Amino acid sequence: MPNASVVAIVPHDTIGAMSTQAHFRFVHLTDTHIMAGGSWKSRAGDFEFDTEASLRRVVEAVRALDPAPAFAVVGGDLASPDILDRARVLTPAEYEPSYRLLAETLAGLPCPVRLLIGNHDNRVAFNRVFRADAPAPDASHYYSFEHQGVPFRRARLAGARSARRRSRRPAAPVAPGRSATPS
Repeated sequence: MPNASVVAIVPHDTIGAMSTQAHFRFVHLTDTHIMAGGSWKSRAGDFEFDTEASLRRVVEAVRALDPAPAFAVVGGDLASPDILDRARVLTPAEYEPSYRLLAETLAGLPCPVRLLIGNHDNRVAFNRVFRADAPAPDASHYYSFEHQGVPFRRARLAGARSARRRSRRPAAPVAPGRSATPS
């Protein structure tokens, strides 16, 4: 299910400098799981979810924002036609219609869009639709950009999958005098 939020960005290490220099809003959408040709059916089979209709509603909500956001970051999982048929591995060509539908739907946003891929995404199909100039068909999608002097970075972290698995385990106790959150 797509999620949307409007966020004012103020990096923690430059709060004083940024408080008078960079004032903007951006929209973050995530887990659109858009799929051409069907609705998502839960494994229990007790409901269906139309990811295209949901994303179109989110786009309309973003279009209604005043002022419009400076840009949108759309995080993976962008397309998930693999959910329509979990019994087999889909080819890049079978992913492409979902990415084309995503591109068509996001074209309705009133701002530039930055895309991040996730574990359901297919890099070859993503690159065919969104990055015709990719250095290789299955090239990774890493980038950075700045907006009003504020840097934004995206990189796939090594071991991210294993970190997610570890996060399901009970948290280890925090040693006395140590912070539970990284600084």
